[in-house]
Amino acid sequence: LLAAFMIGLVWNVAFNLFIGDVLRYDLTTTVGVLALAIVAWGVQRHHLFDIIPLAREKLLELMQDGIIVFDSQNRVLDINPAAYHILNLERVKVAGKSAEVVFGAWKELASALQSDQDTQFEMGLQGVGDAMGYYDLQATILRQDGGEIAGRMISLRDISTRKSAEENLKAHRDRLSKQI
Repeated sequence: LLAAFMIGLVWNVAFNLFIGDVLRYDLTTTVGVLALAIVAWGVQRHHLFDIIPLAREKLLELMQDGIIVFDSQNRVLDINPAAYHILNLERVKVAGKSAEVVFGAWKELASALQSDQDTQFEMGLQGVGDAMGYYDLQATILRQDGGEIAGRMISLRDISTRKSAEENLKAHRDRLSKQI
């Protein structure tokens, strides 16, 4: 947008100060059409007015899974409210801080960031009070078009209900096997 604006401005100033004496026709409207074509190309190419980024941000804010995005040096780029809640972090600014500083208490999380491939495992986290929560941690490597690592993304999905059901099922199975 700035380039298109500058083309029109520079041409108009140049015409009025220098070229107007030599050239009889003012081509400002022609240059304006060229600038408009540049704006149209920029909007199309860079999706300048797309709703997708807004919708994506709203989705991350509202989803119940915790999402943490890291750059290639394992610095936190983004963390959604669910991840703050799951990890029992205060709503302080963690963006730009290293993963070791922010998530040093969670060794499993740190090990997922050191892996050179996508990983998935279950981990228990102490919740608010004495409640223990279980989460499915999935660490995904984010690659650029050339294949080099651009960063990582960790998602934390609450599986506490499933774990509780598995424990209840195991207890019932054990009781039934003792009765037989």
